[in-house]
Formats: sequence, C-alpha cells, structure tokens
Amino acid sequence: MILIEFFPPIKSSSRYEFRCIVSGKKTTFAELTHRVKSTARGYGSLFRSVFRFGFEAVNFEIPHNELWDSIYPLMWLIHMGGPLFRTEYSSAQIHFHYPIHKLIKDFYIKRAENFGFHIEVSGPEFDKSFDLSTYGSTLAFGGGKDSRMLYGALCEIGMDPVIYTAGKGNTPDIPEARISIPISGRMSDRVIAALMACPKTYYCGNALGEAKRETPWQQYYDWTSPRPLKEMSSFLQSIGLDTNLMSPVSVLPQNLIQKILYERYPDLYRHQVSVPPEAPTEKNLHVALLKRYHDIDFSDHCSLPLFKRLLAEFVARQTNDPDNFGYRQHREVINREMRSIIYHFKEDGDFTGVRSLVPDDWRGEWINYIHTYVYPEIDRDLLNIYKQYADDIELCPQGSNIFLVPV
Repeated sequence: MILIEFFPPIKSSSRYEFRCIVSGKKTTFAELTHRVKSTARGYGSLFRSVFRFGFEAVNFEIPHNELWDSIYPLMWLIHMGGPLFRTEYSSAQIHFHYPIHKLIKDFYIKRAENFGFHIEVSGPEFDKSFDLSTYGSTLAFGGGKDSRMLYGALCEIGMDPVIYTAGKGNTPDIPEARISIPISGRMSDRVIAALMACPKTYYCGNALGEAKRETPWQQYYDWTSPRPLKEMSSFLQSIGLDTNLMSPVSVLPQNLIQKILYERYPDLYRHQVSVPPEAPTEKNLHVALLKRYHDIDFSDHCSLPLFKRLLAEFVARQTNDPDNFGYRQHREVINREMRSIIYHFKEDGDFTGVRSLVPDDWRGEWINYIHTYVYPEIDRDLLNIYKQYADDIELCPQGSNIFLVPV
C-alpha cells in the first residue's frame, strides 16, 4: 500500500493548484527521473516523489469554494495520470492535511472501488450542505470533432453553452471561450473549470467509445458515460449543487459525429484539430478513416504515405491479437469502428496492401446507426438532429453485425 499526502491547495483568482507527496512506491528509474524533473521545475525533491495538478485561468476568475477542495484531488487520484491508475498499485492510504467533506470522501471511496482500487482516507473532516446558485450551461471543450459537433448542435437548439477549454489553441474561432492552462494535462485538469462554474447543465462531448463499461471501469467511463454522470449529478444535488452532467453524443459512433460536424456546421469544422499534422499515431489513422468514410479530405493532418503505413501497422496488430483493445479494453469500440471502415474500403486501391488480411467478421453495420439505448434520456431536440443523418439501431437491417455496447 502506498501513502499519498495532500496539502492545502494554492489558490488565487487565476490559479488553482494541488501538490501531493507519494511514498511507498518502488524507487524505479521513472521515479528518479520524475524527482529530478520536478526538482528542476521548482516544486519537487530528490528524496521523495511530489506531484502537482490543477490549472491556471487565462481570461476568467476562478470561483473557489471548499466543495472543490474535496472533489478535485479525489477525482484526480483515481483517473489516468493519478498515482494509482495503470500502475501495479491497487491500494493506497490517503491523508489530507486540511479538512475535506465527509460525504464527498465516501463518494470517491466508492468510485475508487469501481475503478478497482481500495483507498483509505484520513485527516480532518467537515459535513455541511452547500447552497450554490446554478445558472445556464457549460461545455468542456477539446477543440476536436466531438465537442465541436456538440457545440454546434447545442447552439442550434438554443442552449448556447459557455465554453471552457484547456489550451489557447482550441478555440481560435470562439473568442468568448474561457481558457485555462492545465498543470498536469490530464482529464481532471481539463474538465474541472467548466464544473466549478456551477452551471445548471454541464456538457461534455464524448462518443459511443467512451460509454462502454468495463469492470473495473475503463479510464473514461465515470466522466463520459450517461449512467455514472447521472450518479454524479444526483450526488452533487444531494449536497447542494443543482447541476446536471450530460454527455449527449454518447449515442453516436465517431464517424457520424464527424459527418454531422462537416456537413451541418462547416464553420466549426474548419477549425477542428483532433491530432497534430503527420502524427504517427493510431488516433491520426482513426480520424483519417472517419473522414475517408464520408469523402472528407484528411491530407492536412495525414499524408497518403503516412496513412498507408499506419493502416498496415494497425491491421497487423489487430489481426495478430484481435481481442486486445488496450488497457481495460478502452479502445474496443474505436478499434471495431476502424475495422469496419477498413472492411468497407478493402477493395479500394489505397487499401491494396492490407486487403488479403482483412477478415469478414470486421464488417460492422452498427457504425451507421444511432445507439439511443446508451442514453434513453437524451434531449429529443438533439436526437432529432442526429436522426437527420442516421436511423436508430433498432432499425438496423436484420442480420447485420451489430456491436452492442454494454452500459
């Protein structure tokens, strides 16, 4: 069991930063490297592992409240980037050197169990109900296809959410966006500012792939799938914050998101940045395949030689180990969508090099449909927009290879 000590956050109108000390881990080369780098950056030590996370606000004031002093560190702890996730350690003793809310502590102990961790939390506690006013809506905005399509759709139905984005380059076309600079760069740093604004409705743009449930939970599930978001909403409401957390694109495969963005919201599409140009990554191949499927040019981020190389590498991996979809299968829906598109194009000239390797069971008509069963409570106005581009999965032709996502 490792020990994690959290210290009071550093707060100002433009800064919200946490630091913690992690002890009890093996002193590996990676740990020593982290210590050297953190010391060079002015916050670490050569003799212990110090981690920092949080964000800096560029063009807005941070609305601090002791509620977030309890939620934020526990949220960070159990996600990718925290000292437990994707490591050999599955248990930890957590000590806070400042008071945290008892019910929030209990909520995240349970969330940790869902992620496969056992945590014990000690330190001073308080127990109170909050009375925080909520207003309007916010959208945690990444600048890629999912959040841009959702932003366009929400504005179309009259919601007009306030954009919160982690990075100056995500919103060149949305000058009113509220910009933060994440300290660790992980998901908790990227989503917290939009939640701290205390909106009546909080939106995040995550697709069908992130809605798939694994046990223990995969790395996105609690913050991107309707069921755990609903649980989080109910919990926040029980302690005095009447905010609803929603992920209304979770019913869509990503190729449909790309199509709707391109065809319906061309001004937003023009500034889509999903991957750096010529990045030699599976994500670059995925985005290129989505665009190819809908006759959209992808040469601005993936040249044809790179596309063919990434395609050959992906097909080789997927055929050599067809049931390996990454850590806790978090890439399964995305990889199966890529397989389906490759099957669709296997007779195309650019796919000649992999044609003989693509099996028939990669065919998947499910990628052409809306999966409303993932989120039955989805806003009907948004669903009506989606239905102009695809039918619901219940209308999928009999005998098609449907990949149903357990939720």
